[in-house]
Amino acid sequence: MKPKEKDYVFQSGLATQITAFLDEKHRLGFKYEREYHEFKNLDRFSMNYDCTDRLPEELVLAWTERKPHHSPQTTIFKINVIRELAKFMSRNGCETYLYPECMAPKKTHEHTPYIFTHEEIGRFFSVIDQMQLSPNSSKRHLIFPLLFRLLYCCGLRVSEALRLKVADVNIQNGVLHIRDAKDYRDRLIPMEESLREHCIRYMEQAIPDADPDQYFFPAPDGFQYHIFTVRNTFREMHWKCGIPYGGRLVGPRLHDLRHTFAVHCLQKLIASGREPLEILPLLATYLGHKSYHGTSRYLHLTTELFPEIIAQMEAAFKGLLPGSEDLA
Repeated sequence: MKPKEKDYVFQSGLATQITAFLDEKHRLGFKYEREYHEFKNLDRFSMNYDCTDRLPEELVLAWTERKPHHSPQTTIFKINVIRELAKFMSRNGCETYLYPECMAPKKTHEHTPYIFTHEEIGRFFSVIDQMQLSPNSSKRHLIFPLLFRLLYCCGLRVSEALRLKVADVNIQNGVLHIRDAKDYRDRLIPMEESLREHCIRYMEQAIPDADPDQYFFPAPDGFQYHIFTVRNTFREMHWKCGIPYGGRLVGPRLHDLRHTFAVHCLQKLIASGREPLEILPLLATYLGHKSYHGTSRYLHLTTELFPEIIAQMEAAFKGLLPGSEDLA
């Protein structure tokens, strides 16, 4: 029997307003996935407050208080979430406290992508491939080696990989169908032959009788893996292969596997003689970028890490390479 999606039932005094707010955002075309998870936390947090169709000051201030383990970005996100809810409730005649925007912490410097060397990538997957069978997750040692390969070899966002269903992986043609990704765009991702063969072995060993609508990487309960589990596994693996964690702004982070794919791909294609202006549209489409601007940010990293190709890049872009301050 294929698993159904887990549904959270809002139960606090804010339940009606939160549900109505999310419904409005979805009707307007916003995914609000991360916000949805934050509203679940807010709902649980609000259980001990008198907040039926009202948003009292004491609740808002307690919710937005900076926690020692929270980054400024996390606190800013929490503030923005509850401010949007307050505006919605106020429009609907509810008594609310609007957190003053001037009191929000200032945003810190952006994270600079950590680009793995080819040698580090080799060590990383060597460690991943030695994962042992876990008593709490009988397929963990089969799932994560392939999951991380899709992030690096195909440049997928982790959410895209975790949402893959069995029907989205065309083994015969070696193509991944990425559905409803960022900005609601679908795309097709061709895989190299070695990766296609890895997918075949994985399906035979891990999900031999899977329903087409089941997750390609099922968690032990049959649902989608939680992002925190994947991040923790990633951190565990890169520590084991001797790659230290340099902190929030240094990394490496899980998303840096996607950044590394883009830089290694650019380096390989440019070194082979391909024209940069020819490569950018192809890479932008492969990565699912809305415009070339997001993809062009990798040009700076590529020339910084592989200086031997900088002359060719400068000739193509005439000194217009984006600076490191433009990196996302």
